[in-house]
Amino acid sequence: MLDPGRLRALLTTACLVPVLARAGSPDDAQVFARIDALRPVAAAVVVDGDCADWGAIPLLADPAGDAAGDASRDVTGLSIAPLDDALLVRIELAGVPPPGAQDVWIEIDYRRQQFWDLKLSLDAGFAFVDFFPESGEGDAGRVAWGGAQLATVGSCVEARIPHAALEALLPEVMRGQLSGAGGRSWLRVRATTGEPLDFLATEIDHGPAAGSFRLAATPYALDPPLPPGSGSPFETALPLHGEWYLGQGSHGVGTHQGIPWAWDWHRVDGSLLPESPQRSPDAADSFSAGHPLHAPAAGTIFSLENDEPDCPPYAGCGGSQANFVFLEVPGDRGVLLSHTLQGSIPWQPADPVAAGALLGRVGNSGSGFSFAHLHHEVRDTSELPHVAVTVALSGVEVGLNPGLDDDPWMRAFESWVPREGFVARRRAVPVPLLPLASPVPASPGQRARAADIR
Repeated sequence: MLDPGRLRALLTTACLVPVLARAGSPDDAQVFARIDALRPVAAAVVVDGDCADWGAIPLLADPAGDAAGDASRDVTGLSIAPLDDALLVRIELAGVPPPGAQDVWIEIDYRRQQFWDLKLSLDAGFAFVDFFPESGEGDAGRVAWGGAQLATVGSCVEARIPHAALEALLPEVMRGQLSGAGGRSWLRVRATTGEPLDFLATEIDHGPAAGSFRLAATPYALDPPLPPGSGSPFETALPLHGEWYLGQGSHGVGTHQGIPWAWDWHRVDGSLLPESPQRSPDAADSFSAGHPLHAPAAGTIFSLENDEPDCPPYAGCGGSQANFVFLEVPGDRGVLLSHTLQGSIPWQPADPVAAGALLGRVGNSGSGFSFAHLHHEVRDTSELPHVAVTVALSGVEVGLNPGLDDDPWMRAFESWVPREGFVARRRAVPVPLLPLASPVPASPGQRARAADIR
């Protein structure tokens, strides 16, 4: 239960990160209590190569034996603790790397979710910072990083990275968001090992990605604020079953830049990778390809495209169009599901569809240099052109660490407005999944083009 003093702190510090008017999760109080409990534990950690003092700070395990080459550089676990003044990182290795082979890297996401923001070497003898640019930042670069006083490298790699020291090395546009009022409520780190002194980081092992809410004395609103003018969200179910990562969201920085209220969902492993092996050109290796899409409500098929080819991952299709299905539902709203698998939509325009019915399957049609994923929107159908609207997903569980039933930051929501970088799944309640009905796939003469819904 949230004590009155902490409740007052939440109210009086709301100017730090604006708190949404919509009700949050009843689990928020438990998250704040966990933050309060872990903060003094993290503050007492000594960077000395002995990980015994990390206590209850969550350790994300990584499968043993999956390193390429030197087994001593097999990443077996990762913990992070984002404090007010510094980021603490703990990486467990299967053994002690031999001298001169201690190249351990972390990628950090602290301000945007579709891409990692920067890459940092923790090798105390030879270290670099690499920052990943977005539009307007200029070229990516390498900056010498004095890491000797920050990290110890053995079978337990520990680092204490002061925000101020790291921020001084970053481009101006990347500053002011590592902590304080400009910071996001959570931070994510991924660990890798590579060949010694190889800045291109020929990988030995790709370890887990660990997400954590900031262990801050001044609490943040757990969900980042929505853009201005968001309006009242339209309540709908998540059209997917299982756990899905929201890799690109509304007003994003990638292909969603400037596009309001669009979401890209895909499945990931514990390293946030969307396929195995990594960057495989085979669509069958994608974790998302072929997964069923279910009608979030009863409605009518307004339009669809079903015959476009699926693009090879990371290769593109030469400008071909995405397959999609657009389902009109009560309330003058339409659910758009795009990049569907070729031939997977078993409906025709004007067909009635029951809630829970199979609408199609996840594919990679028309998605350019990407991998299988679902593009998801809800649009106002009361007038043309149809305008995308804010969505609230009903009955979902939301966390930061994929693949964990016991994610320490998992929260249950009756209603949640999606944000990038989180993983979401429907809550464990019985939902009828209807078998495939009798309609035949649309013929080329019956199908509707994307222009019908734009």
